[in-house]
Amino acid sequence: MTHTLLSMEQYTVLTKGITEIDGNNKFTATLVYAYIKSRENYELNVTSRLTYPNIAKNIKVAEGTVENIVPALISKGALFTKVDGRTMPDEKGEIHTHNTYYFASSYPNYFYINNAFFSEDISSGIASIKEANKVKGLLLQLKAVCINETNKYISRQPYKGGVNISELSRLLKTDRDTLTRLLKLAVELKQVKYIPKGILITNRHIIPDYIVAHNNRQGKPLLTSVYHTIYNWCLDNGIIPPDRNDTIHKVGNKVKRSNEILSRIAAKFNVTNEDIVKLADANHVSVNVYLQNAIETEQPLIHCYLPYVLSRRLVTKPEYMTLEYIASTLNIPPVDSEDEDNPIIML
Repeated sequence: MTHTLLSMEQYTVLTKGITEIDGNNKFTATLVYAYIKSRENYELNVTSRLTYPNIAKNIKVAEGTVENIVPALISKGALFTKVDGRTMPDEKGEIHTHNTYYFASSYPNYFYINNAFFSEDISSGIASIKEANKVKGLLLQLKAVCINETNKYISRQPYKGGVNISELSRLLKTDRDTLTRLLKLAVELKQVKYIPKGILITNRHIIPDYIVAHNNRQGKPLLTSVYHTIYNWCLDNGIIPPDRNDTIHKVGNKVKRSNEILSRIAAKFNVTNEDIVKLADANHVSVNVYLQNAIETEQPLIHCYLPYVLSRRLVTKPEYMTLEYIASTLNIPPVDSEDEDNPIIML
C-alpha cells in the first residue's frame, strides 16, 4: 500500500469573508491574501514588514501582479483591520514598501489550511504556475462556500443530479466560463472531484474540519488525528470521506465538542498517520518501508492503524462512508441513548 502522510503541520485560519474578493484577478488575489495571513503573528494578530517581492517569491506570483492586487485587497475592509506601510531599503539596499497588516482576533465563519499549501506544486506538468495558482485560489474560494467543517460544496438546486455551475458562479462572484474552465483544470490536477449534487475538495492541505493546536499552532488532539487518518484513507481509495458531525455544546462563554462515535473508534484504533510518520523517522526509513515491515512482522500497532484495518475488512470499497458505517465495519457497538445523554467532551 502507498500512503500519503503529512507531518510537522502548521496552520492558517482564513475568514470565509474571502468571497468578497473580486476583480479579474480574484483567484490569484485570494492566494495572495491567504499567504499574507499565513505570516501572521497569532498572539498579536499582525503580519509585519512584508514586502511585495517577498510575497511574489514565496507563492510564485509576478511581483507586478502582487503590487496591483494588494491595494485592492486593502480596500476590502473585512480582510484587514488596518494596514501600515513604510518605504525603506531591504537587506540589499533596494527600496520597497514594507506593509504591516492587522487582522481581527476572531471571525464568525472561518476555516483552516495547512501552510504547506503555499509551497505545494499542484501543476503536475499539466498547468502553468500561473494557472495552478488560480486553481489554488479557487480551492480557497470553494472552501469558503462548503458546508461548515467539511470540504463538500453541495448545490442548493442541483443540475441533473450534479453541481449547479451557475449557482456556484453567483456565490463566488465570478463568471460561469472562468469557473467552468478552472474547475475542469482542478479536476485534471486532482484537486477536486465531482460528487452527487456538488464538489469535493481533495487537496490534503485544506483542512476539512477544524484544528485545535497544542503548541504554536502545531499538533492535533487524538480525535482530530484519528478523523484525519480516516479521511485521508478515504481519499486514497477514491471514497467520499465521512463528515465529522461533532455535537457542539455551549457552556457559559466556552464552546465544547463531543463525538461519541469517533471517541469509540479512537479508543480501539488510536495509531494515527502522525504516529507512523514519527516512527518511520525514528527508524530512518520511509513511511511505506516502515509500514511494510510492520505488516510483515505483525507488529501489534498495525492492528490499531485504521488504514491497514479498513483495507483488510473492506474488500469492496463503497462510494462514500459515514462514521457509523466505519464503526459497524470495525465491530464497534452503536451509540445507545444513555451515551448520547452523557457525551464525552473533547476540547
